[in-house]
Amino acid sequence: MKCAAVVLVLLLVTLPFAAAQPPGHSKAFGKSLGEWMELYWTWFFTGEPADGKVKDVVFLPLPDGEIDVSLKTGQKFVLPIWVIVGETYEGGYCDDPDDYPMEWITDADVLVRLDGRTLVDSEEDDLADFFFEAQWFEETLPYEEPTDYGSTGAIWVAGLALVHSPLSRGSHTLTLDVYFPAWDLTFDNTWHITVGK
Repeated sequence: MKCAAVVLVLLLVTLPFAAAQPPGHSKAFGKSLGEWMELYWTWFFTGEPADGKVKDVVFLPLPDGEIDVSLKTGQKFVLPIWVIVGETYEGGYCDDPDDYPMEWITDADVLVRLDGRTLVDSEEDDLADFFFEAQWFEETLPYEEPTDYGSTGAIWVAGLALVHSPLSRGSHTLTLDVYFPAWDLTFDNTWHITVGK
């Protein structure tokens, strides 16, 4: 078995409508899910772009449980649901994305709700529609120091994600629950989103 590919878990995004979301191979606001995730995780690891957005598409931060977020009217947002980050290790070993096929990643139990309304439910929705294949970063995104298992930087990301159209003005609550049975991992996150002018 390989050294663990770092798993960064996560969350989802909000649907103001019951409209279908774009599958991983379609374009949303000019980019595929994979392209948005490459930009998102580059921002996550490097802080660039500093304002955490591309034009009017905002990268929602990941909470450690709960977080308050402010958006402007008309801003769209992108957020990972559940991802695996491929890493490079001391000694030159690198994670291989072929070891993490779509069928393995989409085995997660996912429930996303917005203002009490179900948006994504893995018992009813095909998570393949939210899947994006491994996206390699332009260059290794180095960690400040090696992890306790010897990884030194991120090299690719694959998983589940969503890009969302703007929410109405006011207060919204987005929740994400993920259980990944292969690693017995559970995540429970909440965003309190305020949309202003």
